[in-house]
Amino acid sequence: MTSKELHGPEKNSVQDTIGVVDRNIASVHAMRKRFDENRHPSQKFIDDVVAYAGSTKSLSIHLLFYGLCLGAFFFAPVSSLQHYHINVGTISLGASLEAIFLAVFVLISQRRLNSLENKNSALHLQMSLLVEHEITRIAEVTDLIARHLGVNSPSVKNLEEVKVNISPDQILNRISEHEKKSPVNPTD
Repeated sequence: MTSKELHGPEKNSVQDTIGVVDRNIASVHAMRKRFDENRHPSQKFIDDVVAYAGSTKSLSIHLLFYGLCLGAFFFAPVSSLQHYHINVGTISLGASLEAIFLAVFVLISQRRLNSLENKNSALHLQMSLLVEHEITRIAEVTDLIARHLGVNSPSVKNLEEVKVNISPDQILNRISEHEKKSPVNPTD
């Protein structure tokens, strides 16, 4: 069913939900933009180098450059190469130094991205804990309303499980117990 097929309160509910989703997307986008804008100039430089190094344009230029250098070495007369002091060792030294610097830039960039991912993971965990806490409170209020109205059904009895606050420590301990029984990584 599309939003065009909905009428009345259902249509408003879907539109409200879409509005909330749009607001959340805009908020996440603004947060990422602020994070990018607040990067240190050296980090911006490193990210730009890594982005360029990973592009098709960079690959094409490198293939062309090293192809021409190696072609000149193998197909040019020996006397012209001696004039420019070009040899395979010089070409490989240049390529090796470039590779070392690019590897360092990539590692620095990956470290920053890992830090960002850790922040996102912590945010996700905090939001999940908040949602769990709010659902527990809603279950408590629902139980109070059901008791006040005298409703006694199996579904109301299941609220007792939902009303229990579960601490993150309990969950982490259970995860650790399961990992000890059957490790996820066989090399552990």
